[in-house]
Amino acid sequence: MNKLLKLTVVAIAMQASTMAIAQKAMQTSYEEAVIPEKHTMKEQLWGLSPQIGLMTYEEKNNQSTSRAAAGLAFDWNLSSSFWEKSNLFYVGMSTGFIYSHIGSSDANFFGNNSPNLDSEGANYLSVPVELKFGYNLSDSFRLSARGGGNVIYRSIAKSMDLGAGSESSDELWKVYPNAGLDAEYQITHNVSLVARPDLTFTPGKNIFVATIGATFMGY
Repeated sequence: MNKLLKLTVVAIAMQASTMAIAQKAMQTSYEEAVIPEKHTMKEQLWGLSPQIGLMTYEEKNNQSTSRAAAGLAFDWNLSSSFWEKSNLFYVGMSTGFIYSHIGSSDANFFGNNSPNLDSEGANYLSVPVELKFGYNLSDSFRLSARGGGNVIYRSIAKSMDLGAGSESSDELWKVYPNAGLDAEYQITHNVSLVARPDLTFTPGKNIFVATIGATFMGY
């Protein structure tokens, strides 16, 4: 009788131990399934960045003017082709667009509310084609320099002073060299904040654009 009792106790203990091991394994599998792998900016392959800010330029009357600007940037990291993931460097390409409604020379910051109702309203568009070189100061912070060219369009050529001859209708589309900086800080798994100052060099007056935005990152 005592032997049977001992065998029963041992069997119950083994069953309880087996159930505990199985439960722990199931819990571990569940946690691994629901907790995504954490990525850092060092592993970023691409980024899509809506952005807003301002553009400063000079009109034909030598008056410096600012207008609201908005756009979208797309960055593509090519550094994984040269180094392993989680490296210190970012080497890639950057493009996108910046749009601003210039309006008339006497319009407000958003290009509206001109007192001269008969004045023409101009629009501005730039498309950057740049190389981007960055250094990851930490897992969540990166500084980068950009350079290349901006393809610039003005619906009314004379709305901006870009140098001799730039006011003619044949000069609505022009390509000028540019340089810029990016400061990026990761705040969540797939989102970082970015500040992007940019300077376009023209034979006339240079164009300065400064924007801030959020980058949706892909790995």
